[in-house]
Amino acid sequence: MRISEEEQNCTDFDWFCVDSNGNVGHFASAGFKTLPPTVSESAEDLSFLSAFFNGLNATPEAHVLDELLSPEHRTERYLRSFIAMANRGLFSFDIESYLKSDICYFRVAMPKVPLRLVDIPPNVREVLGRTILKGHLLESCSTQVPGCCIQRRI
Repeated sequence: MRISEEEQNCTDFDWFCVDSNGNVGHFASAGFKTLPPTVSESAEDLSFLSAFFNGLNATPEAHVLDELLSPEHRTERYLRSFIAMANRGLFSFDIESYLKSDICYFRVAMPKVPLRLVDIPPNVREVLGRTILKGHLLESCSTQVPGCCIQRRI
């Protein structure tokens, strides 16, 4: 079933993509941004990917915080879900405040050892491979690097 635009604009979705190097990304929408079309076309596929990535074993301390992450974003409560994804091998991004006119994502945490598309089961790879990040690499998009505002380049 398709995820309606209304639901996208009021629900905090975690969605996933892969970049051209095969690295896997996690994005938290916070209900402030519509999902990429390849994600919104199937709530079932999004649930499937969420269950898969949340079910992976996390390796404690297998992450690094983005060095440009602001102090207000460095609280244990805020970081919990982003670190959990990075400890599973995903580059983890949050969305900027809805008060800004050009809402975009910024990197919160990175894995020390990235999970690669080739390392995941074929059925997961097939669904994830529909959402490819274009124009950026997850490993080089920091919080305040000019030109690295990930908007609708999926």
